[in-house]
Amino acid sequence: SIQQKDDGTIDYLAMSPDSIELVKSASQQGFRLSSSGNTNIRRLELNKSEDKKDFELLQNIEFSSDRKRESVLVKEVDSGYYKLYIKGADSIIKERLSKESNKKEILNQCQKYVDKFSEQGYRTLFVGMKILTKGETDKFLDDLKKANMDLDDKDKKVAEVVSTLEKDIILLGATIVEDKLQDKVPETIRDLRIAGIKIWMLTGDKMNTAKNIGLSCNLISKDLKLFSLEGLEVEKNENMEDTNKEERKNKIIEFSKNYKKFQGEKDSMEPRS
Repeated sequence: SIQQKDDGTIDYLAMSPDSIELVKSASQQGFRLSSSGNTNIRRLELNKSEDKKDFELLQNIEFSSDRKRESVLVKEVDSGYYKLYIKGADSIIKERLSKESNKKEILNQCQKYVDKFSEQGYRTLFVGMKILTKGETDKFLDDLKKANMDLDDKDKKVAEVVSTLEKDIILLGATIVEDKLQDKVPETIRDLRIAGIKIWMLTGDKMNTAKNIGLSCNLISKDLKLFSLEGLEVEKNENMEDTNKEERKNKIIEFSKNYKKFQGEKDSMEPRS
């Protein structure tokens, strides 16, 4: 939504900082949200021209740590088109792409951007969309209403209905947003570490992104010995047999060996009383 100040400038309001930055970026390119009001109608000014387009907000499907994505279902008032726009972690969106998007060069290019900038600590996302018929939209909204009324298994039913909608996505591109820390975060974490307090960071980021953010906020330092263990997706053949079980097992064994070796070297260097 938007909030107009006394001087005529506009503030964008959203649950997540990256959503605000993406809307600001779109505004700088000439695609500006100019009206939100108290109704479900949103008005966009297109490309710094007199053209305007109204969208009816039909459903907002929020982000969660389990979903790792969020989407919005809208209707273009003038054309009557129904569209779903979605953004989320690249690994999650890739699983939901249409066959056409999986074959296109844009997927490879977007993945290169995401891999490159996530290593530098930036917040990266894939963005996509799909066009629906009125029948598909009405069915989804009806199924979602029924799922929300299920008193026994509401969350599971809602997740199933939403998952059915969020598939066959056309990839539009990738976004990169600087993930700024709040004031005094590095200094506070540094002081907590000096005090001997153990700190855990819970994140859904890529390993390289998490490492760089950890460095920038003083959660870890460059002189620390870091150990990382990254999982592998289960691969199954046509008979539904697990084909990479040994590979996953060997990764855990290798991690354990390296950690025990380091632990032994560390213990031998400590002074004995």
